[in-house]
Amino acid sequence: AALRARLAGVPYRGASWVCAAHGDGRVREVELETPRGRRRIAIDHLAVGYGLVPNTELAAQLGCALDTGSAHACVRVDDDLATSVAGIYAAGEACGIGGVDAARIEGEMAGHAAAGALDAARALRARREHARAFADLLPRHFALRAQVRQAATAQTVICRCEDVRLGQLDEHADWRAAKLATRCGMGSCQGRICGAALTELRGFAPSAATIASTPAAPAHGARPPVFPTRLASLAGLSYPAQDATAPPR
Repeated sequence: AALRARLAGVPYRGASWVCAAHGDGRVREVELETPRGRRRIAIDHLAVGYGLVPNTELAAQLGCALDTGSAHACVRVDDDLATSVAGIYAAGEACGIGGVDAARIEGEMAGHAAAGALDAARALRARREHARAFADLLPRHFALRAQVRQAATAQTVICRCEDVRLGQLDEHADWRAAKLATRCGMGSCQGRICGAALTELRGFAPSAATIASTPAAPAHGARPPVFPTRLASLAGLSYPAQDATAPPR
């Protein structure tokens, strides 16, 4: 309600979505699907978002167990935000999309728990439960409707890296088959973008059994976001001299 008050005068169209964009060299118009039918309006800029998904790549590489109960896996944690790997804690969106309030509270909880201050961490549980209760409402009220998924046509580019279109994937039953036949997900992003899209559009996602048997493998086979390095390599790096009057970094 407060957000709507701050946006007074800005058109807000519920139950509507962009189904096409048009232009020559740059976007000029969009077609909107609305409860009153399709409308075409002139625009200068277009931003489209279909929700967020947890980033579990680092946790998976470290061997942390994932919760695969929904379409997009998240890191499994206990009440103290400890993962299945001793000494590793997770907080925020990696544990499930919950918004900034939940992330800040969980970050504070995880920090206390990692430092051994469990009483301080557990004192925040009520605030976390309150924040997560709001987060639980998000998928109920902002879930993608079937019509939005159906807006993607056979000519819709799914993998921008390898220029693979949705129609090229129709004959494949899973992610591996699609990847081998079309190179979908084998480009620079390694499936980080098209992987989430195909999970929604075609249900292409690693099975729970696959994740359980290979916990260190990121979803869709994406390259790890970090790599091990030797202490000698770090010691050999040169850093700019630090101002003696500046606080330590």
